[in-house]
Amino acid sequence: SFVLESVGNAPLDVEAIELSPLDDEFTLAIVDVDGNPVSTWPTSVAPNADATLTAKVAYRSTDDEPDAIELVFRTRDPARREVRFALTAGRGKLEVCTTASCGSDAAIDFANTPIDGERSERIVLKNVGDGSLDLRSITLESNSTEFCATGATALLASVPDCPIVPQCLVLAPGETYTIDVRYRPVDGGPDEGTIVVSSGDASAGTVSI
Repeated sequence: SFVLESVGNAPLDVEAIELSPLDDEFTLAIVDVDGNPVSTWPTSVAPNADATLTAKVAYRSTDDEPDAIELVFRTRDPARREVRFALTAGRGKLEVCTTASCGSDAAIDFANTPIDGERSERIVLKNVGDGSLDLRSITLESNSTEFCATGATALLASVPDCPIVPQCLVLAPGETYTIDVRYRPVDGGPDEGTIVVSSGDASAGTVSI
């Protein structure tokens, strides 16, 4: 719930309180201080804490896709005519782990791998949410041909001869998916690469490792 008050010395004219864009999985109810529905706009809120409008947002999922919309308050306050609150919902949640760490700090360091040697590290993607999680793409991005990522769904043209999984994936709650990243240097120069994961976790967005 969101509560709107007039903290000034004059009534606050409210032109609209609405969801944008419209989504059938979200519903909005506006009530006054007595709990009566408000459906006529514009409406006015008196300048005291006893006169309020409450916006009640409910969410009911009809699929496994995450959702993201905004709750918008439009008023005639010259200082803040429009205020937006981001609302997100989705039952799948992505956790990314490497051998060294999990979360936003997840990274791989192949350190001083000898020329013509080989070293592999594993990335584990886990659905720690309560619903299915779409793994929409897993892309190996690098200007070096010395990296390979078994389990990626897409590669840049600069990364040849790596096996990929040419399809989207769905993880059930608690299920994991592994990506094995291989580094095989052919010279003594530094190399960098990134695994970019796009998922249905609205709060995570695109994750780079």
